[in-house]
Amino acid sequence: MAEAATALKAETISLSDGFHAVSTVPTNMRIIASRLEPSGGAVSALSQNYWSMSEEMAQWFRRYVTNSDSDFATMCDTLAECRFLLGTARMLREMSTNFSLERRALGGCDLKAEQQQMVNLATISTRKAMEGLNEVSEVALRISRAVAVMRRFTLGLSSTRVMCNIESARLSKGGESLNYVITQLAGFQTNVDDQLERIEDLSLSIQRNADALMSKGDGPMHRPPIKSESRESAA
Repeated sequence: MAEAATALKAETISLSDGFHAVSTVPTNMRIIASRLEPSGGAVSALSQNYWSMSEEMAQWFRRYVTNSDSDFATMCDTLAECRFLLGTARMLREMSTNFSLERRALGGCDLKAEQQQMVNLATISTRKAMEGLNEVSEVALRISRAVAVMRRFTLGLSSTRVMCNIESARLSKGGESLNYVITQLAGFQTNVDDQLERIEDLSLSIQRNADALMSKGDGPMHRPPIKSESRESAA
């Protein structure tokens, strides 16, 4: 799960960088439109439309993914902390079990009190780990929902690209200058679709594994309720 979280972070950063790289395409389209005026007015409008949609997607990534304070950015740290807490809880429970097998006095040590203290610490560690896993599951769920939103955006980008293609064929001259831009957009959107699919697969894997660990409980704790909407309503 930690490896999936690391790969997820890398994919989202790569996707955000892709939106930054393609930001020059609308500018190129406007330059082409200025050369085609007045017949290039439609191209100028299409470039503005494409820029608006791609910029909105890029801003979303900057706000929620690449931001160092976001839940996405801290997912790997949260998972590492959960693994440490679960390991600590397991060790404390094993120590408590070994204490119960002691048949000799340990000076002034109250074995039952020490044993209870370890049980309490194990319970606290397990609860904190469950809370962390719950947070990871929610973040993964939000990423899955975000992918659905991003796909709707990419449909809009694809429509704009098709309209550019139509406009290129309509123009009596100068339309061929749009071909390179259209090829750029097609390559970019193919990469976006592939990356969104990988991001969705990774987030679903993280969510399933986090939910499985919470269901197992690894101790006396039961799974805490998920604060976000149920997965059934998201389906």
